[in-house]
Amino acid sequence: MCGFFSSISKNNNDLEKKQHDNAFSNLKKRGPDEISSISENNVDILFYRLSIREKVHGTQPFRTSNGYWVFGNGEIFELNYVKTQIENKEFLKKCGNADILLAGEFLSQNPVENWAKIEGMFAIVLIAPNGNVYMGRDRVGEKPLFYANLNNEILISSLTEPIIASSSKKLDIDLLSTKHWLFTGALPSGRTFFQQINEVRPGCVNIISNGTETVVQYWSWPIRQNKGRESINVKEKLELAVQRRIESDVPVSLALSAGIDSGAIFSILNSQKIQFQEKNQIKQLVTLKFNENSFDESKYLNFQEIQKYFEVQILNFNQEIEFLEIQNLVEAMDQPISDPACIGFYFISKSTARHSRVLVTGDGGDEIFLGYKVFEYQINVEYAWKFLNNMPLWMLEGLNCLLRKMPDSGYLTKINKVQRFFSALIFPSQQRWAAALSPHSAILPIFNKDYFAEVPIDFSNLEDYFRKLILPQVYLQKVDRMSMSNSLEVRSPYFDTDFIQAMCTISKKELIKHGKPTKKLISQHFYHGKVKKHGLGTPLIMVLGRINEPAWALEPLGISSEFLRGLWEKRKKSLAYAQSVWSLYVLNFYLKKWQDMGVLVVESND
Repeated sequence: MCGFFSSISKNNNDLEKKQHDNAFSNLKKRGPDEISSISENNVDILFYRLSIREKVHGTQPFRTSNGYWVFGNGEIFELNYVKTQIENKEFLKKCGNADILLAGEFLSQNPVENWAKIEGMFAIVLIAPNGNVYMGRDRVGEKPLFYANLNNEILISSLTEPIIASSSKKLDIDLLSTKHWLFTGALPSGRTFFQQINEVRPGCVNIISNGTETVVQYWSWPIRQNKGRESINVKEKLELAVQRRIESDVPVSLALSAGIDSGAIFSILNSQKIQFQEKNQIKQLVTLKFNENSFDESKYLNFQEIQKYFEVQILNFNQEIEFLEIQNLVEAMDQPISDPACIGFYFISKSTARHSRVLVTGDGGDEIFLGYKVFEYQINVEYAWKFLNNMPLWMLEGLNCLLRKMPDSGYLTKINKVQRFFSALIFPSQQRWAAALSPHSAILPIFNKDYFAEVPIDFSNLEDYFRKLILPQVYLQKVDRMSMSNSLEVRSPYFDTDFIQAMCTISKKELIKHGKPTKKLISQHFYHGKVKKHGLGTPLIMVLGRINEPAWALEPLGISSEFLRGLWEKRKKSLAYAQSVWSLYVLNFYLKKWQDMGVLVVESND
């Protein structure tokens, strides 16, 4: 993994000075191994490299045989195919196995259509000799790519903060995107918290030519078939995906929980451990332990058996939190991230980075196999919504008010679920799932539903809600920012394109048996135990007990300081309150920081 910043303008950019700018500190962590830069014909590129493959030939930015400047972040798999497609064979001799260099040369041969022909996780930029800019991002959104197309300059970076600090134009907070974040816990795809800064959407290449932007979508999530049989060889597909993602010139580790997703990957590694260990690829397994019994999954793992073959690193969350400066973790986000699981993942990344440069995880398994518990009651909830939809609005609001006064025993307990799904009725049908599953359920009632009327939310399809919004805009942001703040690359076999394509030919009916997402297609091949699994949770009430209440600055968003002080007092009452407090704490931190940097708070022009 790497970090980069580029400016295409007539303005003078002192790249040497930027290397010492605090706004570039997170960018440096993305690539601590090598710093390089170029300044030529109004093009300035600053590049920080994290060396995973081909240490000798991998320096960026580089120039292709046909004159394109290329730089990028990520990993390209199936390099042999890319090599066969490169027309200039002399160029191959200069690259070795430097994947971004090889991909850049291949992409420059057809910078619009060739994106669909490469497999990997990447954010790659090509600057053509005629000045056209091509910015492409991987299919599911594993690697970030931000840009600002201003009147007289184009700014491009792996993070937003270098763009904010380098812009010659004062930037504005986008309230429409911020409202979307308050509603769903995620930014809309392609948007940021700033009107002038955009993000290349997953599976897209953005082209800027003479100041005009064009977006070409080269990939989208396959539509799941309504009918299908379990004829796909899941084991074979997943084994191939795992093999692709352990290719590395440095040791590889695995984040292991008690769940099926990482357990299946472990089964593959365990069955082929001799082959992998001979290549020095499997360094250690990392898992997280909690003192709170309801969060701890390590008790389900047979460490005595695992340690026969692998080095195991067991981290205690409660011990790690004692030494954590929360501000440092929040600073690493670059933009607000609502998922508090970033705390635990930060600990995992920090520990892994002491021994490895690559961490394999089970991210994406729930999106592929419909593993979230909400799929258990999806049909019943949608039927209830349809039935209750005919009730007068005044009656719905009255019942909703009564439900909110019921004692809240916890986040997504039975009472909390009823409260959430009933309160979602006051929103349009395309917003209901987002409202019901919002991590900010404690603050949504303070807003009039018209407050979110213009927010572009259209996720009546629950599977799309997770795959196209929550996965790229929350979970993968968490993974990228927390790992790269520790100079660690993270890979997941479940994002392999061939694997996704094959799994989406399996119908929803086959994945959810008797109303429950059993993940049978994985468990029948790899998994032989029964575990109460809920994902990487966070004892957030305990964490918030260590934080002092900030000076609130959210009035421009319609959230009064009086309400926030009251919410802060309730943060230990339940996880539902704690989740909202965490998100608002993070948002408040960044709004104050951006205001100090000169960013104004104004309405969106969209």
